[in-house]
Amino acid sequence: MLLTPGPTPVPEFVRAAMATETLHHRTPEFEAIFKNTRELLLEILDMPEALMLSCSGTGAMEACIINLTAKKALTINSGKFGESAMIGLSEKAVAKLETNAKGYYFNLATELKNQRKNTTAWTAATTLIIGLGAILEKIKADGFDNLYADTKKRAEATREALKAIGLPIYPKTPADAMTTIFSEKSNEIRKILKNKYDVNIAGGQDDLNGKIFRINHMGLVAPFEASWAVNAIEKTLEELGLRTFDGTANKVFMETYFR
Repeated sequence: MLLTPGPTPVPEFVRAAMATETLHHRTPEFEAIFKNTRELLLEILDMPEALMLSCSGTGAMEACIINLTAKKALTINSGKFGESAMIGLSEKAVAKLETNAKGYYFNLATELKNQRKNTTAWTAATTLIIGLGAILEKIKADGFDNLYADTKKRAEATREALKAIGLPIYPKTPADAMTTIFSEKSNEIRKILKNKYDVNIAGGQDDLNGKIFRINHMGLVAPFEASWAVNAIEKTLEELGLRTFDGTANKVFMETYFR
């Protein structure tokens, strides 16, 4: 069970969509898929423009810096990945691109010109765009607000469950994207969870390496998966001699999630 904050679990219906026959990116068939995915993305992001790039979020970040900053910029480092992000563009950003775009592969003006025609400047990541379209369709059908509400509910239930078995939440005002636990035994906990209970969670990085573990709440995570994770964590604590297992974590999770 993958419960890391990146990569996040990919639902079966998305994997099935991505497993369909590969399409050439310069065909009417793929352009129709691209058009639908782009329109869904603009709707969900609620931005005047959006771009899909064939790179990781770090590539998107660099593209924005290359194209939109002429001078030094002040940024607030909010953590390891605060150093590094589909791109949503404001009208002001679009206007600046049209007069001051830079770069070659990461030239966002060239990319925007092509994506407005439902194609890409360079070779498109066709299967990823098909998968993105599938998940955006699901989010739209279920309701974006409902996805946020369920994520918040799972996050709260997870935090309450883990606090109930004596684990400290980190930081004191956590975001609902993930639950982070401070523990000097984080590496041992993660190893047992993965090898014995098939629960794959993330650890800390840089100065927090070996001091925290992180449980993802983003994406389509079923409540039974989250309850399995907290139950497995309590069992792991017993194996490490840190507490006696009595089912508290699962009980508190269920009570909080379904109240």
